[in-house]
Amino acid sequence: MVTPAIIVSGPTASGKSRLAMELAQEFSGEIINSDSMQVYKELRILTARPSRLDEQKIPHHLYGHIGISDRYSAGKWLNEAGEKLIQIKNGGNLPIICGGTGLYIKVLQEGISPIPNIPDNYIKKANTFLSKVGGTKAIEQIRKADPSFALRLHPNDKQRIVRTLSVMGATGKSLTDWQKLDQQQKIRDINYFIIHLIPQRETLYKTIEIRFQEMLKAGAMDEVKMLMPLELNPLLPALKAVGVPELTQVLKGKIALADASLNAQRASRNLAKRQLTWLRNQVVPAIKVPDFANKETIIFIKKKVRSYLQGF
Repeated sequence: MVTPAIIVSGPTASGKSRLAMELAQEFSGEIINSDSMQVYKELRILTARPSRLDEQKIPHHLYGHIGISDRYSAGKWLNEAGEKLIQIKNGGNLPIICGGTGLYIKVLQEGISPIPNIPDNYIKKANTFLSKVGGTKAIEQIRKADPSFALRLHPNDKQRIVRTLSVMGATGKSLTDWQKLDQQQKIRDINYFIIHLIPQRETLYKTIEIRFQEMLKAGAMDEVKMLMPLELNPLLPALKAVGVPELTQVLKGKIALADASLNAQRASRNLAKRQLTWLRNQVVPAIKVPDFANKETIIFIKKKVRSYLQGF
């Protein structure tokens, strides 16, 4: 029997969490996180995780369940999200997947290649090589073993370059070779109703600027300050969350808070730009809303979801 599920996606600060809450309250839903930064328990404020009050009202899953020093991946998320989908389905509630990490949505629908966990020493070696030769020459090195995948890399995309190099080094296979293998099973018997929130960029950027100031007032600096004594590896993905590197520089006395705020707002705008590009090019939604999750759009979306659910 096919089970319905809702996917709420959109750029940062577009109101995804608010919409997910409204839908969950209206249609007996439970919310599954699909944001790669909201999994870290130490970063509630800077990753804009749902409030504790919202978590008390509606069941939330895969939020803040990973320690900041732990490595996480799309494959791990897919396994955990699959388990939650089955639990929610068996409990008779509506699964609502909410987040801005496009890769998570992609693997949820299509599955993922079964690449094994890569030891830290290979990741460190790849980072060292990239720092030494730069993105362009690193891609040239990748091209020798995996010419087709090298065409998909950009010199500034450090994370993907390091991932590619470390997989090659640790497994002796290219990413293209791994992707040819049988993919990890996608979650079957689920029909996804995808909602894209796509506000106008100028308005979205203003909202992003206001939200970061609100994060500062809510204690974002204290959140980063608590990380300092841990002496974490600066290459950890969680330490790249918008606001963490910028406020760390303030705490180290290297830049002023005003400059850090501007830098963080710029980083958040760039993130939103990448997310918008992905939404427009990678997945066809059931409905696309050219606005934020506000009173009018929420009413409109609820009507569409109600109509969709009547088919099950």
